[in-house]
Amino acid sequence: MIKKMSPGNQPNMKPDTDNGTLYFAAIAIAAMALASSIGAAHADSYTLTVTGTMYDGGDNAGIFGAPGTPFSGLYGGSYPAYTGNYAIDNGSVIGATLTITGQTYNFQPSYYSELKLSSKQLYVDIDSAYCDQYTCGDHMSFNIYNDVANIYVAPMFPVALTPFSYTYGSRFGDEAQAYFRIDGCTGACGDFTINTITLADAPVASVPGPVVGAGLPGLMAFAMLLLARYRKRRFA
Repeated sequence: MIKKMSPGNQPNMKPDTDNGTLYFAAIAIAAMALASSIGAAHADSYTLTVTGTMYDGGDNAGIFGAPGTPFSGLYGGSYPAYTGNYAIDNGSVIGATLTITGQTYNFQPSYYSELKLSSKQLYVDIDSAYCDQYTCGDHMSFNIYNDVANIYVAPMFPVALTPFSYTYGSRFGDEAQAYFRIDGCTGACGDFTINTITLADAPVASVPGPVVGAGLPGLMAFAMLLLARYRKRRFA
């Protein structure tokens, strides 16, 4: 004979909703942490590098060599090579450096810093304040272009920010204006020739500003805590 249980003796069949909530919350937080780390690795940050040689100017303040030396005198009578680097984040110039004879100068951005990119022109400029070619504080500018009216000239650059490499002078009609000023010309100033232009993905850690994903360890720790509580309550 089957004995019928009284309502007071029936086992509690109510789902453990608290444990389930803890479990799914932990999974959700772990997923958020993973998404944050992936987003940090794919931030819209680039380094634009221009290389070439100086062909004019001098170092009045001794930033790259002996004070008062023309650039032709810094390198045994010939003009030295240079490397200009621009840090770009979300389409904006956020910093730049110029390296000559192993010495590097840092340019700070301002409202007037600018980046323009089209299939036949690259214009990038960093200013400490409003500048033109003759009056300025700190300034480094490259304007590389071709005759946009010449339909037979192939595109030089991508129309959107994406990694590329270009050798200046490889297409008929390549033109450029490129120069820098440090404290007007009181510090140093000169003009550039151009050899190569390269845009590459920049490591996120090298971009100034808030660090994307900085809360990742905290999210992971909180997720692990919730999972531990879930396991403890499940087996209690």
